[in-house]
Amino acid sequence: MKVLYIELDNLNLKCGICHSEVLDPSKVYQSEFLFIPICEHCDTIFTSNDKALVLNLLSIFGGYFRMFPSETYSIIEDIRKISKENLSIDNEKELEKINIKLLHNALLHGITPQEYILKLKVLI
Repeated sequence: MKVLYIELDNLNLKCGICHSEVLDPSKVYQSEFLFIPICEHCDTIFTSNDKALVLNLLSIFGGYFRMFPSETYSIIEDIRKISKENLSIDNEKELEKINIKLLHNALLHGITPQEYILKLKVLI
């Protein structure tokens, strides 16, 4: 039987939200349900509820916060793309899918959930 030894000092710990390297593991936020670390910076810019939401969305759909430049983000363009998928806004489940897709793409462009909500309010 072979035994695998891992030297933890050589492992780079990455933030589950922004993928930046965590320099001081003692200051890492650990989700209550997900064993994914969050760096100090993301810990300060996201609320407790947002951390769980963002970690779940990025774990399920992939990517990371600020993967793309925020300058290229347009919620109106996202809505146009999604409207071509023929999802009905009268159906609550499909409306939820639309919201999840929009929020996920906003996160990839460095838009926080609070900023996303403000952008939606401007449209209404």
